[in-house]
Amino acid sequence: MDNDECLWNEFVDSFGHTFADTVATEQAYADLTKLEMKGDEIDKYIATFEHLLSRAGWDRSAHGSLEMFKQGLRKGFHMTILQRDLLPTTINKWQAVV
Repeated sequence: MDNDECLWNEFVDSFGHTFADTVATEQAYADLTKLEMKGDEIDKYIATFEHLLSRAGWDRSAHGSLEMFKQGLRKGFHMTILQRDLLPTTINKWQAVV
């Protein structure tokens, strides 16, 4: 039979896991919305984007994920890709051409 201390410890653990995950997910989303490529550091931008996308729990193949990736690219990179004959349609293809 559980005693009061065991029940309390179980409650505290469960509470912490539930709300810590929510906060981490929300923070990752907020960081994604502010993420911008700095200079020519495309590899750093891609790595950070992938990390935050995973923490936010977003599907890489979702249209919103692709739009978020494009939004953070430096304007010159984005415009160069938009001038191509065949536009990339997935995050993998965008990452391959930048």
